[in-house]
Amino acid sequence: MNATVFASLALAAASFILGGASDSSGVGLGLVSACMAAVVVGPRLAWTAMPQAAMAFAVVVIAAVVGSVMDSGPLHPFFAALALGALGIGVGRLFIVAPAGGHGVTIAIGLASVLASGTERTDQPFVELMTIYLLLGLVAIRAGDRGRPQWGRIGPGRWVFGAAGLVLSIGLAIGLASALPALYERFAWTPNYRPGQRTGFSGDNLKLGSLRQLLQSDRVVMRLHGPTPTHLRGEVYRRFSGDKWIREYEPMEGHRSVSREGIEMAQQGGEAITEVWVVADPVRHIFLPLGWSDLFSDPPEIQITVTGTVRTRRGEPVEQYSFWVGETPMAPPVEPRPRDVDVPLELLHDRPAGPGRPVVRGLRSIAREWIAEATTDRDKLDAIQRSLRTGDFTYSTNYVRHKDDSYLLQFFEDKRGHCEYFASAMALLGRTVGISTRVIGGYHVSERNPFGDYAVVRDRDAHAWVEAWLPDEGGWVTFDPTPPGEVVQTQAPFFSAFVDWISDELRRRGPLGLVIPLLVILAIVLIRRFLRLRRVTRPRLAGLEYDAPPPYVEEFLSVLAARGFRRPSHEPIERFARRLAAADRLEEAELLHHYSAERFGGGSDPLRPGGDVETGMTQWVRSERKSRS
Repeated sequence: MNATVFASLALAAASFILGGASDSSGVGLGLVSACMAAVVVGPRLAWTAMPQAAMAFAVVVIAAVVGSVMDSGPLHPFFAALALGALGIGVGRLFIVAPAGGHGVTIAIGLASVLASGTERTDQPFVELMTIYLLLGLVAIRAGDRGRPQWGRIGPGRWVFGAAGLVLSIGLAIGLASALPALYERFAWTPNYRPGQRTGFSGDNLKLGSLRQLLQSDRVVMRLHGPTPTHLRGEVYRRFSGDKWIREYEPMEGHRSVSREGIEMAQQGGEAITEVWVVADPVRHIFLPLGWSDLFSDPPEIQITVTGTVRTRRGEPVEQYSFWVGETPMAPPVEPRPRDVDVPLELLHDRPAGPGRPVVRGLRSIAREWIAEATTDRDKLDAIQRSLRTGDFTYSTNYVRHKDDSYLLQFFEDKRGHCEYFASAMALLGRTVGISTRVIGGYHVSERNPFGDYAVVRDRDAHAWVEAWLPDEGGWVTFDPTPPGEVVQTQAPFFSAFVDWISDELRRRGPLGLVIPLLVILAIVLIRRFLRLRRVTRPRLAGLEYDAPPPYVEEFLSVLAARGFRRPSHEPIERFARRLAAADRLEEAELLHHYSAERFGGGSDPLRPGGDVETGMTQWVRSERKSRS
């Protein structure tokens, strides 16, 4: 197998890394397809150094333009453009017969893309893919070395050296996975971009305001296998003060130790269990649906609050937990308290018009208008939710709020805001008409991965909604007034889903998960070899299959083909040389005879004192191109 195949597979791994870091499925899939095309087609372009330099310059310009307009997700645009440009140059070199510097330079250029992609912390299997890249790159460099020994002739010392290279590659990948994001975050220079400023669940007090300075992060937070609830609760907010919801942590008496026995008994009883894997930085919150029945987590010591939310004892982080939802909840509904109907007085009444300012409507007048025909509490809540979801309100994170007036009342005027505004509006309008409500902070779950058939929760899925007390319906009931088009995503893009599936397999199954990407690579290689064998059977001598000719011979044959003398892959070198001699191409025939004697005869056969076959063929190629220019 020649060096181009290994270099192509290495750059395909680098393309996966870029696609996962930037969450750009189109770019990643396009680069992977180009690498696979290089495996099937092989080098075809007999370019000299000047055209190669021009190609590299053109790719850099295109990458700069594309990088400035593409949505690079969590990856900084500069590093996205750098990674894209380096990969573009590397992939272009795969189609050149004799790339300047050989495949060692190609692998080095691709490594620049890998390092640029590693500046952002993502959930993609960066360590595994980078290890694969480094190993394939080393094999590609070795395959391009004409003086390398055959695999069967490698001594024990070289095998030990190779094993040390494997360990070094893994260690280097692990070190860079941790060091690159930390270095970037330390030395980031762009004032409008801060890696720490991202959307996501924080668990702090919920403040109304604008999110336009925050990055809409696609970082994966959790993966859920099994039945998937649409809302996962993290915090319950019951007291509204001005423009801020204040969380109140009120635990039940004592801590509870959970065990796997409860989950196993539920499984034996036919209950459907949901398994959650925490991917991002572990937190002390355990996100659960309303009315969960039992739970197993590691660590097993948990604290349940009176509102049914769960935290770990002493703030120990959680990486994996399981739960199920049955008829009997572990945390029974607690009846509402007086503060569950509290509304700040300054929000209830209309504010009279002033100089240059129209009348500002208060919550009472808005509630009277929206629920004019409703009679029951359920009808009133449905009317409020319907007005927010289907009226003139628009989901937006880019707006301006003035500090001289209530943020919430401004929301009713300009009708733009994010989920926290919609949840606050519904909760306070419900309280205005005497219904106990509370705001919930957590995650909305809607994205599914088609490869593993599991749910994916990302930073941008952080959400706020409402729970209202309806005793006729069993207690607290969930309402989500945010327009549904802004929170529903049924399936991830193809490339992003594939990378996430590989990462999920690695996390859940441990080192054995490496078999998956290796099998994918092996399948690609076998398909390529099958297609090649269908076209032609390669010549064999003494039962051994010879490697492809070195690059300078490929370039020599490519120029001959351009002059009308094409050698079929099944034709021996000697027969082709005789055809050239019969066509009065004696110099070319002599060069091929010398190459055959040197390559297959077991020794050197210099053309003249101080010369060799490579020099002769290289000089002939230059002379031919110069005479045609």
